[in-house]
Amino acid sequence: MTDFQDNAALVALATGRLAVERIALGPDEIASVPRDGGGRELVSLEKFRDELRTAPRRCRGRAEAATLQSFVDLVNRMKDDGSALFGAFSPKGGALTAVIDYSVNGATPRFGQHQIRYAFPVSTEWAAWSAADGKTMTQGDFGAFVEDRIAELAAPLDAERAQYELLFQTTIATPADLIQLSRGLAMTAEARVKEMRVLQSGECEIAYEEVHKDMRGEKLTVPGLFIVRAPLFVGDEPARLLARLRYRKADGRIVWLIQFYRADVVLREAMEAALERAGRDTGLPAFEGAPEA
Repeated sequence: MTDFQDNAALVALATGRLAVERIALGPDEIASVPRDGGGRELVSLEKFRDELRTAPRRCRGRAEAATLQSFVDLVNRMKDDGSALFGAFSPKGGALTAVIDYSVNGATPRFGQHQIRYAFPVSTEWAAWSAADGKTMTQGDFGAFVEDRIAELAAPLDAERAQYELLFQTTIATPADLIQLSRGLAMTAEARVKEMRVLQSGECEIAYEEVHKDMRGEKLTVPGLFIVRAPLFVGDEPARLLARLRYRKADGRIVWLIQFYRADVVLREAMEAALERAGRDTGLPAFEGAPEA
């Protein structure tokens, strides 16, 4: 059977009509088919030929990488001379996209349908801290939260002390300071506040009323800042974030609040660093933005 007869047979099989003429347009096969009511219509043979192929004509679709290293490895496996990287960032997150079949220039366009994406999956550690950011907690809940996340607390560096203690006019707690604070909060979870006063260091001293007739609540010293060291994304290196420890008196008791300082800046810098690393490790051009849809 000739090539023409083979193509015509495909159309006849798919449409129930006989194709008596073949027209070639570039790499695509177009058949001229008799119309039931008379005349003719053009039908692409591509969808019929695809069912008989042992391999696709080109790669298409989008792979999703779970880690930055997997993204780099996948790109290196599939890239060619025209491939390119894109990084789209926002305060709520971002993604890296590699377009494997990206156009080399305007004169030689390509489909851009083979892509690899890395969507910066948030780590469980940062998910817990970001959920607590700006959320008020009772004294007992705050103490339990600090105890649960104690492994992600870090001692301040000298440069951090010099910068932030001067900026906020208060002290940065060490992990030991926060452990002591959380345990003191647990002991006085049901006690009423007698007095709150700001010390010269910028810390707050809280005195509690008597809990029982023969026991007096101990004074607690509360630092204004602490450092969280946790990975922002799955498989990523830990980042350092400054958190402010806020509190207010409500109905004789204290509610607590954690507020991260410039967390959005730290997140964006981490995503920008990931795009820079991906470009370096793959040898591909990297652009901030999104590829053509």
